[in-house]
Amino acid sequence: MKSERSLLYEKALKEQVITFNEIVEFYRLNNPSLSRKVIHQAHVGPLVEQKKLLRIYRGLYHALLPFQDNLDQNLNKFLVASKFHNGKEVICYHTALEYYGVAYNEFNDVYLGSESFFRPFTVGNAVFRSVALKHPSVGIVFRKATEKSQVKVTSKERTFIDSLDRVRYAGGWEEALKSLENLSGLDFDKLLEVLWLLEPKQILIRKVGFVLEILRNHPTYKSVYYEHLPDKVFRALEERLSNSWLYIDRSFQQEKTTSISRWKLLVSKDFIENNLRGV
Repeated sequence: MKSERSLLYEKALKEQVITFNEIVEFYRLNNPSLSRKVIHQAHVGPLVEQKKLLRIYRGLYHALLPFQDNLDQNLNKFLVASKFHNGKEVICYHTALEYYGVAYNEFNDVYLGSESFFRPFTVGNAVFRSVALKHPSVGIVFRKATEKSQVKVTSKERTFIDSLDRVRYAGGWEEALKSLENLSGLDFDKLLEVLWLLEPKQILIRKVGFVLEILRNHPTYKSVYYEHLPDKVFRALEERLSNSWLYIDRSFQQEKTTSISRWKLLVSKDFIENNLRGV
């Protein structure tokens, strides 16, 4: 007959990532009065010492396969995100692009939008980082991390907007544009709805219009995923523009720029070619 500790290890292997609360629930099925301290000392601690469980954050553990020393090759960062802080955090920015399978490159940084800041922590090669997420209830969806767990992630529409709002968290302009070029299934009416709910500044409205126009109309870099984008979206964006001209990125103020009259934007010379060449 298998011991309770062996059964816990089997459960952890199946789940991959398990919280201490889930472990407590597992043991209290047969012994409701068992204290959390005893569960940790008598069962969790020994599994950690035997390198069967790895503590990756306070109250969060990852199962290790036999003879496995680290998680470099066996990490599902979306699953970790789904269990971290009981799934309260939101996968966003470049990590959301990775979740949707469109990121041009895979990054080690994992961005989690959180209402309360947490210190970065490392699991395998991944570094989980807390980032502020404006209006954390807008444009958020639940998606599968595994067959039994869900994760909160920014919708495709919000991911598009966020990637242009804070480009550094999308990997910079080249990474952002090359990733968004492959973002299929956008609902453009919903994109506008999410954008207005985020109470955007003028620069974000212009960025969204400019990039949408590139991806629908540019003779070289247009994307098949944007060819059904209706003109009414551009009209809705243009109606919100002020008369002032803005730099698309403050870092371009010291460079030679090109004027984009439709969106009243100043962009670096060869901005499109430099950031989309090779797509």
